[in-house]
This record gives sequence, structure tokens and C-alpha cells, in this order.
Amino acid sequence: MARVLLLLAQARAGQARELLAPLLEAAIREGRRRFELSVRLLSALAAADAKAANAELSAAVTLGAAQGSIRALVDEGPALHALLRKLPGFGSSAYGMKVLGALKLPDASEAVRSTLIEPLNVRELQILRLVEEGMVNQDISAALSIRLDTVKWHLKNAFKKLAVENRTAAVHAARAAGVLGAKAGQGPRLKAPVRHYPNG
Repeated sequence: MARVLLLLAQARAGQARELLAPLLEAAIREGRRRFELSVRLLSALAAADAKAANAELSAAVTLGAAQGSIRALVDEGPALHALLRKLPGFGSSAYGMKVLGALKLPDASEAVRSTLIEPLNVRELQILRLVEEGMVNQDISAALSIRLDTVKWHLKNAFKKLAVENRTAAVHAARAAGVLGAKAGQGPRLKAPVRHYPNG
């Protein structure tokens, strides 16, 4: 999923769709409804046109309503929120009103976010998301097609903005600040341990 998020951040929706298709098939086949919801939300963001986006989003909303999931939709960010507001009938449904209501409520993370010395830029967020997934600097360099020194430079800037001194603390701080999508107070949900290299 980290690769999909990276492709979307780089405006490479076509490649993101190629990765999402087999993930969706597997989620449906295995009955993994929560994962299917996440994949469909990303598929809506990666859709080739408004009709396809609405189809994926409608399916996701049906899943979300059945699961009573609000955060999954809220945490996907402004791009998805814009699609939700345009989805026919969504705002008039009981579930839709709950989700849209949650978008308007102040989140506890806002207070933390406001304490950031300076907002993280797009590249810093991309790198932190990959750190969150357990990638080391060398892997991030290859994934983003940038020099290793550039990865280190962006991480150093992110550390300064988050007032931390290492990668693990940066992920925790970014999540607490709400910039990685989690609510304040939650730790990072790492898919792999963050590895530390002496020169990385």
C-alpha cells in the first residue's frame, strides 16, 4: 500500500491502478472487508474518471457503513473528502452525515499539528511514510529515484520540524501531529520494524 500512496503522490494514477487491481481481487476473494475498504478508497483516488471514482467510492461507502467505519474515510485526506462530498446521495444518508460531521469536528491532532515549527513538505511526508513502512534510506532512495544524500537531507529537515532526533521518534511525532493519518496519541502501525544503519 505504501507503493500505491507513493504513486498517487507522484500523480502516477495509472501505475497505482495496476497495483490496486490484484489487491482488490485478493481482498474480495479472502473476505478481508476492512482491507477491501482501504483498497477501494485508494482506487477511487486513482480512478481514471469521475464515473469510475464514484463506482469505487460507492462500493467503499457500502462497506464502510456495514462496518460502522468512520475513521477509514476521514483519515484518507482532503482529496477523498472532496470526492465524498460530490458522491450523489452520500450527504443525505445517515452514514454519510456521520462521516461528513466527523470531517467538520476539530480533531485533537489539530492542537499538536499547530505546534510544528514548520509544516512538512510533500517530499518529507513521502519519505516519512516509507520510513513508517520500515524502509531504510537506501531503499527509499531507490523507490523515489533520488540520491541517498537527498533522502538524508530531507529526513534531517523533518527531524528538525518535528523536534526529534531519530527515525522512530519522527514517525511517532508525525502520527501524533496528524500528518500521517492517525489520531493523536496513537503510535505508528509499522508493517516492518524500522531498521537503523550507522550511516543511514
